[in-house]
Amino acid sequence: MEIKVIKNIKDFENLNENWTDTLNKSKHKNVFQGHEINYSSFNFLLNKEKLFLIVFYNQSITQAIFPCYIDNKKSLRFINDIHFDFCGPIIIDNTNINKIFKNFSKFINSTKQINSINFKNLSSNFILDQLVFNFKYNRSVYADVQHSVITNFKNWSNLNSSKKAEIKRIDKKYINSKSINSKSINISEITQLRDSMIKSNNRSKNFLDDNFINWINNLFKNNIIEIKKFIFESKTLALSFHLKSDNYRIIWIDLYISKKAINIAHYIKFIQKSKENKISFGRGTYPYKMKNFDPVPINLYNFIYHKSFFSFFFFKIKKCLKEIIKYLIKF
Repeated sequence: MEIKVIKNIKDFENLNENWTDTLNKSKHKNVFQGHEINYSSFNFLLNKEKLFLIVFYNQSITQAIFPCYIDNKKSLRFINDIHFDFCGPIIIDNTNINKIFKNFSKFINSTKQINSINFKNLSSNFILDQLVFNFKYNRSVYADVQHSVITNFKNWSNLNSSKKAEIKRIDKKYINSKSINSKSINISEITQLRDSMIKSNNRSKNFLDDNFINWINNLFKNNIIEIKKFIFESKTLALSFHLKSDNYRIIWIDLYISKKAINIAHYIKFIQKSKENKISFGRGTYPYKMKNFDPVPINLYNFIYHKSFFSFFFFKIKKCLKEIIKYLIKF
Protein backbone atom coordinates (compact mmCIF):
# COMPACT_ATOMS: atom_id res chain seq x y z
CA MET A 1 0.00 0.00 0.00
CA GLU A 2 1.35 3.41 -1.01
CA ILE A 3 0.95 6.72 0.81
CA LYS A 4 0.94 10.14 -0.83
CA VAL A 5 0.77 13.44 1.04
CA ILE A 6 -0.80 16.44 -0.66
CA LYS A 7 0.50 19.76 0.65
CA ASN A 8 -0.29 22.03 -2.29
CA ILE A 9 -3.66 23.76 -2.61
CA LYS A 10 -3.68 23.32 -6.39
CA ASP A 11 -3.19 19.56 -5.99
CA PHE A 12 -6.02 19.63 -3.46
CA GLU A 13 -8.27 21.27 -6.05
CA ASN A 14 -7.26 18.73 -8.71
CA LEU A 15 -8.13 15.86 -6.38
CA ASN A 16 -11.85 16.64 -6.77
CA GLU A 17 -12.83 13.76 -9.08
CA ASN A 18 -10.76 11.15 -7.24
CA TRP A 19 -12.02 12.42 -3.86
CA THR A 20 -15.67 12.28 -4.94
CA ASP A 21 -15.27 8.79 -6.41
CA THR A 22 -13.67 7.58 -3.15
CA LEU A 23 -16.44 9.16 -1.08
CA ASN A 24 -19.13 7.50 -3.20
CA LYS A 25 -17.53 4.11 -2.48
CA SER A 26 -17.78 4.62 1.29
CA LYS A 27 -20.81 3.55 3.31
CA HIS A 28 -19.70 5.62 6.32
CA LYS A 29 -19.68 8.95 4.49
CA ASN A 30 -21.27 12.19 5.70
CA VAL A 31 -21.93 15.60 4.16
CA PHE A 32 -18.91 17.19 5.88
CA GLN A 33 -16.57 14.93 3.89
CA GLY A 34 -17.33 16.32 0.43
CA HIS A 35 -14.45 17.75 -1.60
CA GLU A 36 -15.86 21.24 -2.10
CA ILE A 37 -16.81 21.85 1.54
CA ASN A 38 -13.31 20.78 2.65
CA TYR A 39 -11.44 22.57 -0.14
CA SER A 40 -13.34 25.83 0.29
CA SER A 41 -13.13 25.78 4.09
CA PHE A 42 -9.36 25.39 3.91
CA ASN A 43 -9.18 28.25 1.40
CA PHE A 44 -11.37 30.61 3.40
CA LEU A 45 -10.55 29.68 7.01
CA LEU A 46 -7.29 27.75 7.20
CA ASN A 47 -5.12 29.08 4.38
CA LYS A 48 -2.33 30.02 6.80
CA GLU A 49 -2.07 26.45 8.10
CA LYS A 50 -0.09 23.54 6.60
CA LEU A 51 -2.23 21.39 4.32
CA PHE A 52 -1.56 17.70 4.90
CA LEU A 53 -3.92 15.38 3.01
CA ILE A 54 -2.89 11.74 3.49
CA VAL A 55 -3.99 9.51 0.60
CA PHE A 56 -3.65 5.71 0.59
CA TYR A 57 -3.37 3.84 -2.73
CA ASN A 58 -3.40 0.18 -3.64
CA GLN A 59 -2.39 -0.55 -7.25
CA SER A 60 -3.13 3.10 -8.17
CA ILE A 61 -6.67 2.89 -6.73
CA THR A 62 -7.45 5.24 -3.84
CA GLN A 63 -8.35 3.33 -0.69
CA ALA A 64 -8.60 6.14 1.86
CA ILE A 65 -8.21 9.89 2.32
CA PHE A 66 -7.42 11.54 5.63
CA PRO A 67 -8.45 15.22 5.05
CA CYS A 68 -6.01 16.86 7.43
CA TYR A 69 -3.76 19.80 8.17
CA ILE A 70 -0.96 20.43 10.67
CA ASP A 71 -1.54 23.26 13.12
CA ASN A 72 1.07 25.53 14.72
CA LYS A 73 1.57 23.02 17.55
CA LYS A 74 2.59 20.37 15.01
CA SER A 75 -0.63 18.50 15.70
CA LEU A 76 -2.42 16.61 12.92
CA ARG A 77 -6.08 17.62 12.73
CA PHE A 78 -9.05 17.18 10.43
CA ILE A 79 -9.82 20.16 8.21
CA ASN A 80 -12.26 22.56 9.89
CA ASP A 81 -12.80 20.39 12.96
CA ILE A 82 -13.96 23.52 14.80
CA HIS A 83 -17.00 23.96 12.56
CA PHE A 84 -17.68 20.51 11.06
CA ASP A 85 -20.12 18.54 13.20
CA PHE A 86 -18.65 15.19 12.11
CA CYS A 87 -15.06 14.39 11.15
CA GLY A 88 -13.21 11.32 9.98
CA PRO A 89 -11.22 9.70 7.16
CA ILE A 90 -12.89 8.67 3.91
CA ILE A 91 -12.43 4.91 3.42
CA ILE A 92 -13.84 2.82 0.59
CA ASP A 93 -15.82 -0.35 1.28
CA ASN A 94 -14.18 -3.77 0.87
CA THR A 95 -10.68 -2.53 1.58
CA ASN A 96 -8.23 -3.76 4.21
CA ILE A 97 -9.02 -1.28 6.98
CA ASN A 98 -6.62 -2.92 9.43
CA LYS A 99 -3.78 -2.45 6.97
CA ILE A 100 -4.69 1.19 6.34
CA PHE A 101 -4.56 2.09 10.03
CA LYS A 102 -1.45 0.03 10.66
CA ASN A 103 0.29 1.96 7.89
CA PHE A 104 -1.21 5.21 9.14
CA SER A 105 0.27 4.74 12.62
CA LYS A 106 3.69 3.86 11.19
CA PHE A 107 3.58 6.88 8.92
CA ILE A 108 2.65 9.27 11.75
CA ASN A 109 5.38 7.97 14.03
CA SER A 110 8.01 8.33 11.30
CA THR A 111 6.97 11.83 10.20
CA LYS A 112 9.00 14.53 11.95
CA GLN A 113 6.53 17.29 11.00
CA ILE A 114 3.95 15.77 13.33
CA ASN A 115 4.24 15.65 17.14
CA SER A 116 0.67 14.67 17.96
CA ILE A 117 -2.80 13.80 16.66
CA ASN A 118 -5.89 15.75 17.67
CA PHE A 119 -8.91 14.18 15.97
CA LYS A 120 -12.19 15.79 17.05
CA ASN A 121 -15.87 14.98 16.43
CA LEU A 122 -15.42 11.32 15.50
CA SER A 123 -18.86 9.81 14.95
CA SER A 124 -17.74 6.36 13.76
CA ASN A 125 -16.94 3.75 16.39
CA PHE A 126 -15.05 1.54 13.98
CA ILE A 127 -12.66 4.43 13.14
CA LEU A 128 -12.18 5.10 16.84
CA ASP A 129 -11.51 1.41 17.54
CA GLN A 130 -8.85 1.32 14.83
CA LEU A 131 -7.09 4.40 16.20
CA VAL A 132 -7.10 3.02 19.74
CA PHE A 133 -5.76 -0.35 18.56
CA ASN A 134 -2.94 1.09 16.47
CA PHE A 135 -1.82 3.82 18.87
CA LYS A 136 -1.36 1.87 22.08
CA TYR A 137 0.50 4.41 24.20
CA ASN A 138 0.22 8.11 25.06
CA ARG A 139 -3.32 8.31 23.80
CA SER A 140 -6.64 9.44 25.21
CA VAL A 141 -10.26 9.07 24.11
CA TYR A 142 -13.05 11.17 25.52
CA ALA A 143 -16.47 12.54 24.61
CA ASP A 144 -17.05 16.17 25.56
CA VAL A 145 -19.78 16.97 23.02
CA GLN A 146 -22.82 15.27 21.53
CA HIS A 147 -25.04 15.61 18.51
CA SER A 148 -28.72 14.67 18.56
CA VAL A 149 -31.24 13.11 16.19
CA ILE A 150 -35.02 12.90 15.85
CA THR A 151 -36.93 10.44 13.66
CA ASN A 152 -40.57 10.40 14.86
CA PHE A 153 -41.49 14.00 14.18
CA LYS A 154 -44.35 13.80 11.65
CA ASN A 155 -46.96 13.96 14.44
CA TRP A 156 -44.53 14.63 17.34
CA SER A 157 -45.10 11.04 18.53
CA ASN A 158 -41.76 11.12 20.36
CA LEU A 159 -43.03 13.84 22.75
CA ASN A 160 -45.11 13.51 25.90
CA SER A 161 -48.44 15.32 26.21
CA SER A 162 -47.09 18.42 27.99
CA LYS A 163 -44.37 18.96 25.38
CA LYS A 164 -46.87 18.46 22.55
CA ALA A 165 -49.07 21.10 24.18
CA GLU A 166 -46.09 23.50 24.38
CA ILE A 167 -45.30 22.92 20.70
CA LYS A 168 -48.92 23.73 19.81
CA ARG A 169 -48.88 26.84 22.02
CA ILE A 170 -45.71 28.24 20.40
CA ASP A 171 -46.95 27.34 16.91
CA LYS A 172 -50.25 29.12 17.59
CA LYS A 173 -48.43 32.22 18.89
CA TYR A 174 -46.63 32.49 15.53
CA ILE A 175 -49.51 31.16 13.44
CA ASN A 176 -48.94 33.74 10.70
CA SER A 177 -45.24 33.01 10.42
CA LYS A 178 -43.57 30.93 7.73
CA SER A 179 -40.29 29.13 7.13
CA ILE A 180 -39.07 29.33 3.55
CA ASN A 181 -36.12 28.12 1.53
CA SER A 182 -34.12 31.22 0.67
CA LYS A 183 -33.44 31.50 -3.07
CA SER A 184 -30.66 34.01 -2.53
CA ILE A 185 -28.26 34.88 0.24
CA ASN A 186 -28.69 38.16 2.10
CA ILE A 187 -25.38 38.99 3.82
CA SER A 188 -26.91 41.97 5.59
CA GLU A 189 -29.56 39.77 7.26
CA ILE A 190 -26.90 37.30 8.36
CA THR A 191 -24.66 39.97 9.90
CA GLN A 192 -27.59 41.68 11.63
CA LEU A 193 -28.73 38.45 13.27
CA ARG A 194 -25.14 37.55 14.13
CA ASP A 195 -24.57 40.94 15.78
CA SER A 196 -27.84 40.59 17.67
CA MET A 197 -26.78 37.20 19.08
CA ILE A 198 -23.36 38.52 20.09
CA LYS A 199 -24.89 41.61 21.72
CA SER A 200 -27.30 39.46 23.75
CA ASN A 201 -24.40 37.17 24.80
CA ASN A 202 -25.86 34.17 23.00
CA ARG A 203 -22.63 33.80 21.04
CA SER A 204 -19.00 34.89 21.46
CA LYS A 205 -17.46 37.92 19.76
CA ASN A 206 -15.73 35.83 17.07
CA PHE A 207 -18.95 34.07 16.02
CA LEU A 208 -19.38 34.06 12.22
CA ASP A 209 -16.57 36.45 11.34
CA ASP A 210 -16.29 37.95 7.85
CA ASN A 211 -14.16 35.09 6.50
CA PHE A 212 -16.72 32.59 7.72
CA ILE A 213 -19.60 34.50 6.12
CA ASN A 214 -17.69 34.65 2.83
CA TRP A 215 -17.28 30.88 3.08
CA ILE A 216 -21.01 30.44 3.77
CA ASN A 217 -21.72 32.55 0.69
CA ASN A 218 -19.50 30.21 -1.35
CA LEU A 219 -21.24 27.10 0.00
CA PHE A 220 -24.68 28.51 -0.79
CA LYS A 221 -23.70 29.44 -4.35
CA ASN A 222 -22.35 25.90 -4.85
CA ASN A 223 -25.62 24.36 -3.60
CA ILE A 224 -23.93 22.70 -0.61
CA ILE A 225 -26.12 24.34 2.03
CA GLU A 226 -29.74 25.44 2.25
CA ILE A 227 -30.79 28.56 4.10
CA LYS A 228 -34.11 28.40 5.96
CA LYS A 229 -35.63 31.79 6.70
CA PHE A 230 -38.22 32.40 9.45
CA ILE A 231 -40.50 35.32 8.61
CA PHE A 232 -43.04 36.87 10.96
CA GLU A 233 -44.89 40.13 10.40
CA SER A 234 -42.79 40.72 7.25
CA LYS A 235 -39.52 40.53 9.21
CA THR A 236 -36.77 37.89 9.15
CA LEU A 237 -36.42 36.82 12.77
CA ALA A 238 -34.28 33.71 12.30
CA LEU A 239 -32.07 31.93 9.78
CA SER A 240 -30.79 28.37 9.77
CA PHE A 241 -28.08 26.79 7.60
CA HIS A 242 -28.85 23.18 6.66
CA LEU A 243 -27.02 20.37 4.87
CA LYS A 244 -28.82 17.47 3.18
CA SER A 245 -27.82 13.91 2.37
CA ASP A 246 -30.38 11.46 0.91
CA ASN A 247 -33.21 11.29 3.51
CA TYR A 248 -31.11 12.95 6.19
CA ARG A 249 -31.08 16.64 7.13
CA ILE A 250 -28.49 18.32 9.36
CA ILE A 251 -29.35 21.57 11.09
CA TRP A 252 -25.91 23.13 11.17
CA ILE A 253 -25.97 26.79 12.30
CA ASP A 254 -28.81 28.85 13.77
CA LEU A 255 -29.20 32.62 13.83
CA TYR A 256 -32.07 34.35 15.61
CA ILE A 257 -33.09 37.52 17.40
CA SER A 258 -33.14 37.58 21.19
CA LYS A 259 -36.85 36.98 21.69
CA LYS A 260 -38.41 34.12 23.64
CA ALA A 261 -39.15 30.94 21.66
CA ILE A 262 -38.22 32.43 18.26
CA ASN A 263 -35.81 29.67 17.35
CA ILE A 264 -38.19 27.00 18.67
CA ALA A 265 -40.98 28.45 16.50
CA HIS A 266 -38.68 28.33 13.49
CA TYR A 267 -37.77 24.68 14.22
CA ILE A 268 -41.45 23.77 14.48
CA LYS A 269 -42.23 25.35 11.11
CA PHE A 270 -39.52 23.69 9.04
CA ILE A 271 -39.72 20.33 10.85
CA GLN A 272 -43.44 20.12 10.11
CA LYS A 273 -42.69 20.67 6.41
CA SER A 274 -39.68 18.35 6.28
CA LYS A 275 -39.78 15.38 3.90
CA GLU A 276 -36.73 13.65 5.42
CA ASN A 277 -36.94 10.52 7.58
CA LYS A 278 -34.31 11.74 10.00
CA ILE A 279 -33.13 15.14 11.21
CA SER A 280 -29.88 15.81 13.03
CA PHE A 281 -29.93 18.78 15.37
CA GLY A 282 -26.18 18.99 14.86
CA ARG A 283 -23.39 19.27 17.39
CA GLY A 284 -24.23 20.62 20.81
CA THR A 285 -27.11 19.60 23.08
CA TYR A 286 -28.47 23.08 23.69
CA PRO A 287 -31.41 23.27 26.14
CA TYR A 288 -33.86 24.68 23.55
CA LYS A 289 -33.28 21.57 21.42
CA MET A 290 -33.33 18.95 24.15
CA LYS A 291 -36.18 20.28 26.31
CA ASN A 292 -38.60 20.97 23.48
CA PHE A 293 -37.99 18.20 20.93
CA ASP A 294 -36.50 15.27 22.87
CA PRO A 295 -33.86 14.31 20.29
CA VAL A 296 -31.66 11.29 21.01
CA PRO A 297 -28.16 12.43 22.11
CA ILE A 298 -25.18 10.62 20.54
CA ASN A 299 -21.58 11.00 21.67
CA LEU A 300 -18.90 12.47 19.44
CA TYR A 301 -15.39 11.41 20.40
CA ASN A 302 -12.00 13.08 20.53
CA PHE A 303 -8.88 11.01 19.94
CA ILE A 304 -5.59 12.42 21.23
CA TYR A 305 -2.14 10.92 20.67
CA HIS A 306 1.30 12.29 21.55
CA LYS A 307 4.60 10.84 20.43
CA SER A 308 6.29 12.12 23.57
CA PHE A 309 5.31 10.72 26.96
CA PHE A 310 6.06 14.06 28.65
CA SER A 311 3.96 15.96 26.15
CA PHE A 312 1.08 13.54 26.75
CA PHE A 313 1.53 13.84 30.52
CA PHE A 314 1.24 17.64 30.36
CA PHE A 315 -1.83 17.30 28.13
CA LYS A 316 -3.49 15.09 30.78
CA ILE A 317 -2.61 17.54 33.56
CA LYS A 318 -3.98 20.47 31.57
CA LYS A 319 -7.20 18.60 30.74
CA CYS A 320 -7.64 17.61 34.38
CA LEU A 321 -7.25 21.23 35.51
CA LYS A 322 -9.83 22.37 32.95
CA GLU A 323 -12.30 19.79 34.27
CA ILE A 324 -11.75 20.96 37.83
CA ILE A 325 -12.30 24.61 36.84
CA LYS A 326 -15.50 23.69 34.96
CA TYR A 327 -16.74 21.80 38.01
CA LEU A 328 -15.98 24.70 40.36
CA ILE A 329 -17.71 27.23 38.09
CA LYS A 330 -20.93 25.19 38.32
CA PHE A 331 -20.91 25.62 42.06
